[in-house]
Amino acid sequence: MTETKLPRTAAFRTWLLWITSFLALPVGGYVGSMISGRVNDPLSAVVGGAVAGFVIGGVQALTSSHRFPLRTWIPATVLGMSAGLAMGTAVVDYRTTLPDLALMGAVNGLVLGTTQAFPLPRRLGSTRPPSPTPRQRLLHELRSACHLRHRSHRTRHV
Repeated sequence: MTETKLPRTAAFRTWLLWITSFLALPVGGYVGSMISGRVNDPLSAVVGGAVAGFVIGGVQALTSSHRFPLRTWIPATVLGMSAGLAMGTAVVDYRTTLPDLALMGAVNGLVLGTTQAFPLPRRLGSTRPPSPTPRQRLLHELRSACHLRHRSHRTRHV
């Protein structure tokens, strides 16, 4: 079995992203509960989820070395946490037993993961520019064809 080794700085950045995301979860939840109070109705679930999502998404975006753009990552996290917490709490009817909290967390995580998948770059860590649009490809092909035709006319006079 071959083992892929990351350079030290890349491994540290990955570790930092996971650790700060892990630590942002309880902090975001605490801040959300301070603002919305107990989650015992849909409104408090949406507000608390939005606040927690803002904190979590902000921390993830800031520690991602620009892999998660702030302008798309934070709104996706806010939306996912709001919807996920509202759906999860409704599924368990706002109960807080351990199995209910586990089910609520699973529902919330599924919704959050789905919403965060949309703003992800096509390839994480890729620094390549985005693929050209069909219009850009067509213009490039036309320029190349004109350039080749122009060069072939000049070579005939040699």
